Amino acid sequence: MKIEFVPNVGERLEVITNALEDLFEQLVGQKSLSLITKYLITEDSNYKSVVNSIDENAEVSDNESVVGIAITIFNFNEKKSTIIIENHQIIPLIHGLNSQLPLSDWTDDQLNALYTSLHEIGHGIDNFLRPQVGLEKLNKPFQFEKVCDYYHSIILGEVGANLCATESIPFKFKLSGRNMLINHVRTAYSELNEFCTNNKGQILNELDCFKIIGLIAIVLLKIQEVYIHRANNNEEVCGFFPEYIQLQIKDWVNELENNYPNCEFSVNSFREIVNNILKEFELKRIEINYQERIIN
Repeated sequence: MKIEFVPNVGERLEVITNALEDLFEQLVGQKSLSLITKYLITEDSNYKSVVNSIDENAEVSDNESVVGIAITIFNFNEKKSTIIIENHQIIPLIHGLNSQLPLSDWTDDQLNALYTSLHEIGHGIDNFLRPQVGLEKLNKPFQFEKVCDYYHSIILGEVGANLCATESIPFKFKLSGRNMLINHVRTAYSELNEFCTNNKGQILNELDCFKIIGLIAIVLLKIQEVYIHRANNNEEVCGFFPEYIQLQIKDWVNELENNYPNCEFSVNSFREIVNNILKEFELKRIEINYQERIIN
């Protein structure tokens, strides 16, 4: 994996790129890094244009829920990936390396930045190990199973990245540094709860039917991320759902861990979890004029 700054600054920052390459090789291993052609560090303002120069169809997250800071793009012909990451995610790594302290003494900010890079490297490894298929955009009409299958495919990519990265992540991050990830679960759940509260007693319009499944999917995506990077096997799934749903989520993620990279089978478990979460929020799937809707 070759690390480069974009735009190219010549040899001026070669010491930094060499130090980063050594760090990633130490944590991940040369064989796994060979599955990634380039790791491109770009100015925040140029991030989107650099992403689109690699793949003009790539979508950069930029909304009230998610702002993209890094992305891994798979080349189907080469069977390898390219990582693009904003340079503000690199500065804490440089500070950590310059401190010459062991990873166990790095700050939470430095470990969070390291986690971002290792997660993207995990995507690169997962892209090679697990069959990659193009993801079709969601289109009307709303169909519960179709929407669940769409979000299940997205979550599988994140599960794969987490499973491929977790062995490389410093123990300190798993033990105490992942409050960032736990806060993501809390935020996602709050957005789901607020949406349900604001739409109490209503039949959701078609767009909101799509949205509610998406909000549930984001919560599940964040929960699996925290759980896969658990510090020990006795740790329970974090979250705010009733115990039976928490156990369902735990069983679902454990199955994914045990069967990776063969994960497609898990879509039925995912649908069941989503359906049970709808019920807990007193949401029901109904049919109106032969069209699926959700009523709160």
